[in-house]
Amino acid sequence: MTAEPSAAPPVQAGARRDVPWLAAGAMSLAVLDATVADLAVPDPHADFADASLSGLTWVVTLHSVLFAALLAPAGRLADLAGRRVVNAALAGVFLTTRPTPSR
Repeated sequence: MTAEPSAAPPVQAGARRDVPWLAAGAMSLAVLDATVADLAVPDPHADFADASLSGLTWVVTLHSVLFAALLAPAGRLADLAGRRVVNAALAGVFLTTRPTPSR
């Protein structure tokens, strides 16, 4: 007699159970990033009074599209070079290119 297959495959000893939680956390950060960008529209609108609100909305949309487009290549780079190296490098780029408050 043969054993009947079980509904769920057996869990391997080295299986990572934290991957769904990490993916959910990354998605939460992406949503938070888009929300912050959407909420920041009135501030540049005050600085650039001649710019239309629809033009500034396009800037926010471009930010989200570029973020999504660069996410996969950054993940591949992290696979090749190492997560810590890429994280440190991109954090350095973020800290050196972010605008400083003028107030």
